[in-house]
Amino acid sequence: MDASQHAPIPSDARTASSSEALAPESSPDDANSITAKQERRRKIGRFAGGCFAALTTVTLAAGLYINAFHLHLGFPALAALLGLCALPLMFISGVTWAALGLRASDRGAGYALVLSACAAYVAMAQQHVGMRLAALVSRPALADLAERVRSGKPVRWPTRAGLFVVVGIRTQGPIVALVIKDEWSGDSALVHFPEGSPSDAEITRLGKRAFYGPMYNLNWNIGLGGGWRYQDED
Repeated sequence: MDASQHAPIPSDARTASSSEALAPESSPDDANSITAKQERRRKIGRFAGGCFAALTTVTLAAGLYINAFHLHLGFPALAALLGLCALPLMFISGVTWAALGLRASDRGAGYALVLSACAAYVAMAQQHVGMRLAALVSRPALADLAERVRSGKPVRWPTRAGLFVVVGIRTQGPIVALVIKDEWSGDSALVHFPEGSPSDAEITRLGKRAFYGPMYNLNWNIGLGGGWRYQDED
């Protein structure tokens, strides 16, 4: 008789065999369930990404527009209201997009993008980026209009200068204030201080209550570069 027929079966082999016999087989339904869950996560991530992109675009565009052309309407309150409404939604949708819509290796960059978008709005509001950009783009037209006023050439009001509609002027010597908002509570103007005027640093030091120039009792006194300032009367 062959001795191999009566050789004992090693315990490890018996354990492996019994484990294989007891192990449940993965069914196609389980695989389909996992795939369906992954697909739902991806769909939620894509939807959240679309919401994040739309919210970011609208919030930044609205903030820039209000800052550029409606600074006199109590911009800090408007900016805070817009931020309180939009920033939480931007953050939640952005984090959801990064967590569910991106690969694990890309999530760090996604989270950084979300935080950068939220920080960009706060910085834009604090630094008056909208007004600065609008004034920079319009500076050649504004300078030309200011020189026409100084030289006494006739101007029909209102007139457009770059992105701004100028409704009138106020002058004090060579200083020209191009009024862009004429209201009962006070005017808002882009004021040009030519060479020989106090320096931009000196006007900034005088602060919001500066009385130098044709504008007075100021609520806003923002340096825009090139001798230009945005001034709004309180």
